[in-house]
Amino acid sequence: MKEMSKTELIGKRIQQARIMCKMSLDDLCEALGKIVTKQSLSNYEKGDTVQPEHVLIGMSRVLKVSMDFFRRPFTFDINEVKMDFRKKQSISVKEEEALKMKIQDEVEKYLSVEQLLDQRGLAASVRKPSDEVCDSAGAVSFAREVREWLKLGESAIPSVFTLMGQMGIKVISTGGPDGFDGVSGVIKGWDYVIVLNKRLDENVERRRFTVMHELGHLLMGEKISEALKPREVEKLCHAFASEMLLPTAALRRELADKPSLSLPDLKEIQMTYGISADAIMKKLVDLGAITGDAYKRYNIKKNVSEEFKEYMEESLYEEQIPNKLQEMTYQAVMMGLMTPGKAAEILGKSEKNVVEDTENTIKLRRWEMN
Repeated sequence: MKEMSKTELIGKRIQQARIMCKMSLDDLCEALGKIVTKQSLSNYEKGDTVQPEHVLIGMSRVLKVSMDFFRRPFTFDINEVKMDFRKKQSISVKEEEALKMKIQDEVEKYLSVEQLLDQRGLAASVRKPSDEVCDSAGAVSFAREVREWLKLGESAIPSVFTLMGQMGIKVISTGGPDGFDGVSGVIKGWDYVIVLNKRLDENVERRRFTVMHELGHLLMGEKISEALKPREVEKLCHAFASEMLLPTAALRRELADKPSLSLPDLKEIQMTYGISADAIMKKLVDLGAITGDAYKRYNIKKNVSEEFKEYMEESLYEEQIPNKLQEMTYQAVMMGLMTPGKAAEILGKSEKNVVEDTENTIKLRRWEMN
């Protein structure tokens, strides 16, 4: 990004905070009690006019950000990062813009703490397809290459977060509207990032599938045929995710001694591999293990029976969610590299809570050492 003056920086941060709150200039003007005009706010955001301190304090309160937020340097521009925001049509333009600004904020905080701890020395270790990926069969074939490269064999992936960490890919969560699951991109050609909707924490299998789906976008992106339509690209990445979580060879092994697959069998596979019953059924019909009519009847039953739908969509897999940002932030505080106040701004907690949590972490580490 080009170097900005202090006035330009604060103006851009004001705009970011306003968009994150889904407020127009008129909305912000009203919320501030009209202590400034809409035109003045516009000039502040453009960096044409110096923002008075009392106005910044008011905006800090209204926009629910700290004063430090306004002065935090930009490390990248989300609009310059190739991120395809795949979402349902129900998400408005205002919601999408707010989401982009939230992602900018969350990724910036993560990278800033990582840099403070000097943990940004290694580039992500990723494997790219050697040939163009034109269809789901190609995506499945590449997923097998990736599993072999990662030495996963045909086993289940215990934790997708651990796997991403081993590959040097950052997984970050943020609040987002219904209809948004995840997005991925490469920042400055260096930082591979997957951003998930925090709502996915409610369903482990869906969250795991989304991580693998976004991994597909990250790894295959440049090699996916340009002739494919967006919907076809999504199906391709779904096929990649399905093969990563449940290898075809493993599924065939599960089917080997069974004349047919019962619902308890289906749920057992779900618990073993951390992939939803719906995704397993889709894989079964793609393999020809069940007929298209059987798959259609399954979906019809889900639509007409709420009880059946709840049973089939129940999350069964257990997987811890590491809060890497929190871990790094507390480490920075304990090392004296960051003040509790700055940590509170990054984590969205009170300074008191940060101090208490840091003290408890120190006590726990001392106890573990003894």
